[in-house]
Amino acid sequence: SKTIIVAGVPNDMTKQQIQEEMALLGTFKDLEYPYLTETQNSQKKNLAKLRLVTATVDHAVAVSLALRSWRPQGRKPFIEYSPTFAATQRKLIIHRVPPEFDEAQLEEVLKSFGSIAKVVIPRKGQFTDGRPGYAMVSMADMAGVHQVFNHVDGRDVGGWVLGVSWGLPKELQSQVKWNALDVTKAEAVADDNGNDSDPDGKLASESPLAVAMALRQGQEWRRQLGDTGAAQNGHTLFVQNLAFDTTEQELHERFSQLGELQYVAITKDRNTRLSRGTAFVCFKSKSAADKCIDMASGVQDYVQESVDPQNTAIKSRLPPSYKTVLVPETPKSLTGTELFTFNGRLMSIRPALDRHEAEARVAKAHGDKHVDRRNIYLLREGYIPEDSEQALATPKGDMQKRLMSYAQRKAALKANPNFFLSTTRLSIRNMPPSVTDASLKQLVKDALKNFKQEVSAGKRAPLTAEEQKEGYSKYPRIVQVKVTRDKARIDPKTNKQQSKGFGFVELAHHAHALVVLRYLNNNPKLFSSNR
Repeated sequence: SKTIIVAGVPNDMTKQQIQEEMALLGTFKDLEYPYLTETQNSQKKNLAKLRLVTATVDHAVAVSLALRSWRPQGRKPFIEYSPTFAATQRKLIIHRVPPEFDEAQLEEVLKSFGSIAKVVIPRKGQFTDGRPGYAMVSMADMAGVHQVFNHVDGRDVGGWVLGVSWGLPKELQSQVKWNALDVTKAEAVADDNGNDSDPDGKLASESPLAVAMALRQGQEWRRQLGDTGAAQNGHTLFVQNLAFDTTEQELHERFSQLGELQYVAITKDRNTRLSRGTAFVCFKSKSAADKCIDMASGVQDYVQESVDPQNTAIKSRLPPSYKTVLVPETPKSLTGTELFTFNGRLMSIRPALDRHEAEARVAKAHGDKHVDRRNIYLLREGYIPEDSEQALATPKGDMQKRLMSYAQRKAALKANPNFFLSTTRLSIRNMPPSVTDASLKQLVKDALKNFKQEVSAGKRAPLTAEEQKEGYSKYPRIVQVKVTRDKARIDPKTNKQQSKGFGFVELAHHAHALVVLRYLNNNPKLFSSNR
C-alpha cells in the first residue's frame, strides 16, 4: 500500500503547511487532512492521510524523519499506520546515549515506558573523546513505541538530551555512516561565521531518505551519507546574493537543469533560523559542478565589465557626456543569463571550501578584525536557542525568563555604547532562596573541579585553545561571591534578609569564568528539575 496515516499532527498546523513539508521530500501524491476514519463520529484534527508516489520502505522512513520537524504541544507526531513501514515500526533509534552507558543502563531508563524486546548499542566504547553514542531499540508493541516517543524524546539523561527516531530497515542501514553529526549537544545549524565551507551532510544518493535529510538542515536527525568530502572533490558550490525568501526547492529546480544534485542547503542564522542569503549546492558529478562554475563566471564577468565605470572598452563606445545609473541589460544570447538570475538578483557562485580551509580563513579574518573592547561576543555564552532540544527540555517559565533576560541585555548594549560585558564577573539567576554566599562559593568550587573531571573523562567538550590562553592553566581564584538580598523582607527561620534569587560571582581569570558558566548554566543536577 502507498497510504500512510500520521497521528499527533499539531492542532495549529494547516493543510498547506503539511503539503509544503511533504513536497520537499518529493514522495507524496496527495493529502487528506483532517482525516476521518470509518470508526470516528467526527473529524479528528490530529490525523492526516498521505498517499505516496511509490511504496518503498525508504519513502516511509523519509516521511517519519520529516515528522520530527513538527513541534506539537506535548508530543511529536508519528506514523500510526503504514503497511510499507510495518516491518520497522517497533524499531527505534535512541540518539545521544551517554558514552558511559551500556545496554542494561539504557534498558533501565526505557523499561518504565513499555516492554522492551531488545537493546543494542553498536558503537559502545568507541567514542573515546566524550561523544555520546546511539542505540537500536526494539519495543514489544506499538503502545511502548508511542510512550518512548512521547516521554523519552527530549529527556535529559546523564547530562545528555536523548533523541528518538524510527529505526532504519536493514537495506538502508549500510548507507548510513553514524558519526558526530548527530551526537553534539547543540543542534547542528549552518555555520554562524557565514563562511563557504561544505555543510556537514553529504548524501550518497537522491533517495527520499537522502532528500529528507539534506533539506531538513539544522534538524537533530541529520545524517552523513557517503564516504568522501564533497567540498574536497569539487562537487559542492557556494552560492551568494540570494533573496532571503528563496527556498531550497526553488534552488533545486534551478540547478538541476545543469546536472543531478545530491542536495541543496540554504544556510540559516543560528538564532533566528532565517536564511542568510547564501546556500550550498552539491552536484553528483564534478563535471556538472565545473560546468556550472564556467557558465556563472561568464555571466558575472560580462555584468562586471558592463557596470564598471573604469572599463575603457565600454567608455570608447559612449559619447563623452554620457552618464547613467542603470545597469545595462544582459543580452539574451549570453548562455546562463536567466539561469543565474534569481528573483531579480544575479547569483554569485564559486567552489565551496572544505571545513579545514574555511576554519583557517575564519580564524585569520577574526585576527584581522578590530578588537571588541565591549566583549559583545560573550552575550551568546549561556544563550539557549528557543527551538533547540535543550530549550524543549527546560521548563516553560524558566525558558521565558532566559529569553527575556537575553533580550534585555542585548537591548541595553545596543542602546548605550558605554555598557560592556565583563570577562570575569558572572550573574547567576534562578537560585533557590536557601542559597547563601557560602553555599554559592562552594558551588563555584565544585563547578571548577567537576568541569575538569568531566573533560578528562570525555563527557564534556574542553575549552578551545584560544580560551585556555586566558588563564586556564593558572590556579583558580574566586575574587568575590555575593547573593543579592531583599532588605525589606526578613526570613523568619534565619532572621536574615531573604534572597532575591540571584547573585554575582567574580573570578580572577576569564577561562575559569567560562568554566563556571558552562558547567552551572541550565544544569538540572544542581537544584531541582524546575531550576
